[in-house]
Amino acid sequence: MNGMHTLGGVIKEVVVKGVQGLRIAKASTRLRQAVADYNQNKGPNPGRADGAQLARIRAALQEVVRVTPAALTSRLQRLTGAGKAAKTHTYFLLAGPIGLYVITSARFPEPVQEAYLRLLQACGDLWQKVLEGGEVDALEQRVVEAVCLVELRLSVNEMDIKLHNLLHLVLLARHWHITRHLPPYPRL
Repeated sequence: MNGMHTLGGVIKEVVVKGVQGLRIAKASTRLRQAVADYNQNKGPNPGRADGAQLARIRAALQEVVRVTPAALTSRLQRLTGAGKAAKTHTYFLLAGPIGLYVITSARFPEPVQEAYLRLLQACGDLWQKVLEGGEVDALEQRVVEAVCLVELRLSVNEMDIKLHNLLHLVLLARHWHITRHLPPYPRL
């Protein structure tokens, strides 16, 4: 499993497309009906930004681009509009302080905002370069909670398999940590 593309895909499919209301647009007809039934208590498209919220998201992205080196963030302002396609590393910028700023700027209702923020935090935690053995259990807890919040509070999509692959990334991190501490193979 490619962790980089899994994390980038989750941020793209859940957060970037979610705030634009594009998650349901990509779904099959059968899934659209299932989503309509599932979402009837959550509203027509939970997690979708209204016009004012989307404008605040775009303004926050433009502000980030304005105050940071263009080589790092120039594609950010095109995440919610036309232009060059974003690259995976562009989505990773949202898995940290930039994403937290952008989502809180939108002023979503608290349950929706919490789902987005916890997911971005979980993605950022999975992408960190150093992970101590004692941190794996806490990481797993944060990822499971983030996935559950997304399922509970946001719309669903056939690409949500990417979301569940986050759990597999935790298992890979656990396995890597265990095998790293085994003694080396004996030489024959």
